[in-house]
Amino acid sequence: MRKIFASNNRRLRLVSFDNDSIVLNLSEDNDENIPFPNIQELKINLDSIQILPRLFTLLPNPQRLHACVEKSSHEEDRSKLFANLSPLIYLTDFQLRFVDFAEMFDTIASILNQMPFLETFTFDLWTNDERLVNGSNLISMLPSSLKQFHFLIRYYFSEAHSQIDHLLKSWPNHMRVNYSLNEDDSCLLFYTMPWLFTFNYHISKDK
Repeated sequence: MRKIFASNNRRLRLVSFDNDSIVLNLSEDNDENIPFPNIQELKINLDSIQILPRLFTLLPNPQRLHACVEKSSHEEDRSKLFANLSPLIYLTDFQLRFVDFAEMFDTIASILNQMPFLETFTFDLWTNDERLVNGSNLISMLPSSLKQFHFLIRYYFSEAHSQIDHLLKSWPNHMRVNYSLNEDDSCLLFYTMPWLFTFNYHISKDK
């Protein structure tokens, strides 16, 4: 990956891997701290969440970053992965997709703490963490600079349908949040309108 970032004598500004490209890894080696300030836009598929903080270190100046992460960490506190990093002060557009099923509220909050001037944030994930579908909790972790916020969340739950009303009421009126249930009523699909995301996704018909 470093060879790609350094190509064309480090004059490359935009790197984009398509949706069907292989997931990429980023090994820890002696050159890890050599940055690539030339990269301003990146769309990439990553093997695991551990690679994302390494990417933040390598790319100090991105303006747009779209990342799909295949695996979460097995560490008890994934948020520690993003401790002691320099903030991405030029990043204004961030899209994040987690394919692995995990509780990611604290991790996402730690990631957003690295983006003080973020204007557009979009994410797509699978979870059983109610904090990620509770509007009051989720909005509390967003940076004050944010102008656009879009998400698609597949929330797996075991309680009765009364929980749905509780979650919907937690969202402010100015945010258009929609939902649908899967056939066995075990997964609640939450999404904003309009929905924007660069990776492939599927939304079932509303009930």
